[in-house]
Amino acid sequence: MDWLLTGQPLSAAAIAGGLLIVAAFALLTWSTYREMDEERKKKLADMDDDDDDEEDEEDEEDKDNDEEDIGGAEGERGGEMASSRL
Repeated sequence: MDWLLTGQPLSAAAIAGGLLIVAAFALLTWSTYREMDEERKKKLADMDDDDDDEEDEEDEEDKDNDEEDIGGAEGERGGEMASSRL
C-alpha cells in the first residue's frame, strides 16, 4: 500500500517485516487453536469421570440397599426360628 501513496517500490526490509507479521499471526492462531482443543478434551474427560463417579455411587447405593434387604430378611427368619423353638 505504501508504494501507492509514495510511488516508491517496497524495500526488502518492508517485505520481510510484512512476512514476519503474517508468520506471527499464523503461529498465534495455531497456538490458540491447540490450547482450545486441549481444553475441550480436558472438559470431555472431566465429564466422563463425573459420569463414572455417579455410576459408581449408584452401584454402591444399590449394593447397600441389597445388603439391607438381605439382612432384614435374615433377621425376620431368625426371629421366626427363635419363636418356633419356644
